[in-house]
Amino acid sequence: MRDTPQPEAIPPAELREIIQTVSGSIPAVDQLARRLHYVAEVMAGLGALPGGPVLAWRDIGGCVRHADIASELVVGRQAGDGLTFAEDELLSRHHFKVCYDGATCALEDLNSRNGTTVNSSEDRIRRATVRDGDLIYAGRQIFVYLNPARM
Repeated sequence: MRDTPQPEAIPPAELREIIQTVSGSIPAVDQLARRLHYVAEVMAGLGALPGGPVLAWRDIGGCVRHADIASELVVGRQAGDGLTFAEDELLSRHHFKVCYDGATCALEDLNSRNGTTVNSSEDRIRRATVRDGDLIYAGRQIFVYLNPARM
């Protein structure tokens, strides 16, 4: 039996540098951890999960709320039959809509003034497909898209 040389242990600081070089940066990992933590908190606040796709969010008082997405849900300051946040001056009257066709959920920004983003507060979208656990940023709101039927 031969002795196989063991690789040298890499010091933590050097390992962190390697990871930053490969992945781009550590903050992305922190951002993912924050996102997962937020989704878990919102899901816990929902209690029993609804049967179909929903948008869930925390209201001003910290309570978790949700709105069912039948086939289409419009969100904005004056969304009519949709989801209305009259106090959020950063939302447009009709800011975005989500459409569910029984298989996928499409998010569409409705030419809002301040834009809509998914999973990041940086890259505005015009249209996007959202998946379970995706965060939708619009105005001062952070929504979680959940579809318990597909989990």
